[in-house]
Order: sequence, then structure tokens, then C-alpha cells
Amino acid sequence: MRCCSTAFQMKWSSLFRKFFARVRTALERQFKQGRWEPLEHSNSNGMHLSIGSEHTEANRASDLFRFMRWLSSFLFFSCYPSAPYKRKIMAMELILIMLNVWSIVPATQEKNGSLCVEDRLYPYNRGMTLPDSTLLLVGSIIDSWDRLRENSFRILLHFPTPLPGISDQGMVQNVILWAKKLVCSPRVRETDAGALTLRLIFRKYVLQLGWTIRASVNVACLSGLESGDNQTYNSGYPVMEYIRSLIEWLDVSIEEGEKDLSEACQNSFVHGVLLTLRYAFEELDFNSDIAQSSISEMRHSLEKLLELVMRITSLALWVVSADAWHLPEDMDEVVDDDDSFLSEVPDEVEVKTSLLEDEDKNYKFVQNNRRSEQSVMVGCWLAMKEVSLLLGTITRKIPLPSTPSSESLDSETTSSCASVMMASDAMLDVKQLERIGNHFLEVLLKMKHNGAIDKTRAGFTALCNRLLCSNDPRQQL
Repeated sequence: MRCCSTAFQMKWSSLFRKFFARVRTALERQFKQGRWEPLEHSNSNGMHLSIGSEHTEANRASDLFRFMRWLSSFLFFSCYPSAPYKRKIMAMELILIMLNVWSIVPATQEKNGSLCVEDRLYPYNRGMTLPDSTLLLVGSIIDSWDRLRENSFRILLHFPTPLPGISDQGMVQNVILWAKKLVCSPRVRETDAGALTLRLIFRKYVLQLGWTIRASVNVACLSGLESGDNQTYNSGYPVMEYIRSLIEWLDVSIEEGEKDLSEACQNSFVHGVLLTLRYAFEELDFNSDIAQSSISEMRHSLEKLLELVMRITSLALWVVSADAWHLPEDMDEVVDDDDSFLSEVPDEVEVKTSLLEDEDKNYKFVQNNRRSEQSVMVGCWLAMKEVSLLLGTITRKIPLPSTPSSESLDSETTSSCASVMMASDAMLDVKQLERIGNHFLEVLLKMKHNGAIDKTRAGFTALCNRLLCSNDPRQQL
């Protein structure tokens, strides 16, 4: 469980994927043929074996089923808080493989009536889906390792909906408030943890349950039944209400940056909100009935979002596009340790007391200035990075304008072209796509931060790939 070899971990994962699939096939065959039937007792380990000529095969099936029960419990208990990374990452990888073979949602919650095969061959301990176990995995989202955060999120996606222990509106609202504090953290790992938590809430409660959730300044959470009767939140669909709340939150963050950029960058500026928006767009299927039924609202939201993106660019681009010769020497690298921001002050052995006090004041002044400059640089390049990734995600997933009909091509009036555009399912018009492309080119030509340039390249590549695959000649000019 604590092997450090990546090749061994990948090989082990491949072997266990085949092993879990074969175990399930073998147990289902024994069960359907009537040779073996597992019956749970009070200790959750006893099994009732069928008596007959297949007694040996029944014993083997029983031992195999007991082993799967033990293995699932062992893997879950290996994810205890502060567990070593090598143990925890291997356990989570195997849990994900097992969840893809066996659903952790009991069959009694999926079907009404008698127990089916999936419920009788349930290889997990019932304690894995208890509220305390769910909250343990939710807490693992804030782990310092990226893979552990992502695996915790993916494991929770397999859990029942709503999540055990987070089933009422008050608890969901508390989780949202906790996630918002993480999103506004200057630490990137905490920002990602908060964005992943909001992504989980969006997936489980907005998309699957239809709850109305607002994550803006005033957090609100209403279940599907209550949101339909409330006059405040019945103006739009739950998905659009959530997207609009994130855009409002982004607008507030930009206003804070316009007032005091240095202070805003010490609280993540807009990086966390942009990351949350990108996760929301990645979860949303624009070809689904939910998105297609609110095309006009989505167009308005995307138009507002593009305006905010341009405001972010005007705030942050000049910082990362400044000439490198004019930047302070200590701004070339980003170091997590706060002590790295301190500059060495030469020790004066024989000086007067007044001079020492003046030097101490100057030292603190220089220290604060350099911390402020460093936070502005980090906040701005993270903002530009997320702007590029967000635009790339939008252009990669949303429906683009289709080829106009022959009648509209013969007509030279702009009104006919507009009618064709509105009749399609496109959520961005050609002018907006051109604006996004010009934005990418401007950022690539002006920015001098290698990391942000690489992310901008990824977004620009996604836009070009999508436009070149379009059959509309207007998008290929």
C-alpha cells in the first residue's frame, strides 16, 4: 500500500480492475445458478451456504465474498485523516476502481420491492455510507495533494444523492459557506479544494436534485419543492440561478480589485471564482434539456461573463505583461514560504541606536512592499491563467452558430442574419467568438509569464480547434 513506484501502482491498478470484474462475474454466476446465496447476519460476516454437490464451490464463493468485504473496509480505513500520501493514494485509486465495478448505492434505494442481485452481492460495509464517513471524504478534498483532492471528489460522486450527513438545507448551506472561505484563500490548494466542493454541490444538488442554490454574497439554498413556491427564486431554472450567482460573485470580486488590487490579491482576487465557474461549465451538458430550455438566459449570462473577463484583463494583464527588466529581482519565482519574501539586511556591528531603529523601520517597509508586489504578481497571473482556461472550456463545450440557410445567404440584410442566429441553438454569436479570439491573441502577444502563456495557449488551441471543425465559413475567417 505504500509503494512509491508509479509503474507498480499503475500495474497494480490494471490488475485489480480485471480482478474486480472477474470476481463480480463469478459471484453473480454462482448466485444465479442457485449454487450459493449470501445472507447477512448480525456480524455482517456470516454467510449461508447452499448444501449440495457444489459445496466446495459454494465455500470458495463465500470466502471470495468475505475477502471483498474485508478489502473494501481495509481500503476505506486506509483513508484516515493525516494518512501517508503513498498509502492514501493507492487506497483511493483501488476504491475508485471498485466503485466502477460495484455501485456503492444500495439497490434498495434504486428499486422498490424485493432485493435484487446487486443488493445481495453488496461487497461494501454499510458503514462506508454513514454520515461520518461522508464527512471524512469531504474533509479529504482539502488535502495538500492534487490527486487526493480529485480522488475524494470522484469517490463522493458515487455516493447516494443527497450525500449522507449533508441532506438538509442547513447543512448544505454550511458546506457552501465553508467552501467559499476556501475559494477566497490566497493558497492555491485551498482555492482548488473550495472550488471542488462547490462543484460537488452543483453536481449532486443542482443538477441531480434540482435544488436552487445561490453561492454569491448572500448564500441561499432551497430544495426543489420549496424553490417552486418561493417568489424570490422562481425566476429561472436552478442551473441558471447557480450560474448567475457565480457571475454576481465574480462581479463583486472585480469591484474589490478595482478599488484596491493589492488587497484583493491577498484574498485570491478572482482566481477562485473563475475556477469555480470553469468547474460548473465542465459539469454542465449544453445539449441537455436543462440547458436547451434556458438558451436565452444562458446567452445573457455568457454576455455578462465576457464583459467581466475583459474587465479582469484590463486589471491584470499590465502586471504580467510588464518588461522583465523593470521587475524586481525577487519576483521571478513564487515560493510558498513567507521567509523567502524577506531580504537580507547587512549587519552593522558598530552603529548608533538611532540608526538601528531607522534601519528596522526601513526593513519592515521594504518587507511589506515586496510582499505586496509579490501577491499582486501571483494574483494577476493566476487570474489570467484561469481566464484563458475558462474561455477555452466555454468555447469547447457550448453550441456554436450553425451554417445559415440558403435564403439567409442570398439576403444582404442584417436582420435576416440575426433571425437565423437566434433561431439556432448557439449561445455565442460570431462577433463574440471573434472577441474571444482577439483576447487570446492580445494576451499571447503581451504577456511575459510562461505559466500563464501556456494556459492561454491551451485555451486558444481549443478555440481554433472548435472553429476549424465548424461548417460555418464565417467562423473560419
